Amino acid sequence: MNHIFHLLHGYLSQIDAEDWYCATVVTKSGSSYRRPGAMMFVNPWGKAYGLVSGGCLESDVVHRVQRVRQSGKAEYVIYDTEDEDSFAASLGLGCNGKIGVLIQTVTPSYRALLQTLHQRMRNKEVSHLLQCYQSLQSNRLGDWVLLDQSGQILTITNPALEFSGAGITSLRNALPDKQSVQLIDDNYWSVARISSPVNLWVLGGGLDAHVARGNGVFVVAAHETGVGRSGPGVDHREPMMTDRRDIQAIPSV
Repeated sequence: MNHIFHLLHGYLSQIDAEDWYCATVVTKSGSSYRRPGAMMFVNPWGKAYGLVSGGCLESDVVHRVQRVRQSGKAEYVIYDTEDEDSFAASLGLGCNGKIGVLIQTVTPSYRALLQTLHQRMRNKEVSHLLQCYQSLQSNRLGDWVLLDQSGQILTITNPALEFSGAGITSLRNALPDKQSVQLIDDNYWSVARISSPVNLWVLGGGLDAHVARGNGVFVVAAHETGVGRSGPGVDHREPMMTDRRDIQAIPSV
């Protein structure tokens, strides 16, 4: 699955997570495969986890990670498929739109923020992730801030970062339902609302549902709808109560 919860679980479970890199979709206009907030992690050996597109941009992102490694600075890249002569269009993207991707090193302060975010998702708590992708007068490019649902600051990757009173008030008054871009104190921030993954309960164990266990969770694929989510399968019929199907029995109502 490409949900950020599963990506964070995989990344945070790494014993040696030094020299990892993160690419995040922070802006978009027009059509795109991934919404702002979508993440992709790249390990020191260039192996990528997650997606920022439908599979066409990932190799270029991995290539740009090498530049970030050499420079030590975050990089904001715009992939524009609306322009037929652009580099992004030559990659063969199926969507006619534009996305902005922030690529940076995951230092210990970013890892700590991601740990907090992951724990909040485990607790079914809503968070807002701020990522500075364009800095006009100060070097804030790549800074992250994690807010709770009401807009209170939980974690900041840069201890020197301070918001003006007017800036934080404006931010709290405009927290998005999904994602937005805000200009705060001469810096452009992507603000993404992040919640825990959806749990899907499939009631019934007929041919329209197949349940398989993986990594401690139930992966449910409903064939009629093509939906893929995490959740248990429940069936009151004795013949369907088999270890192979991992069905939990419930009393008939």
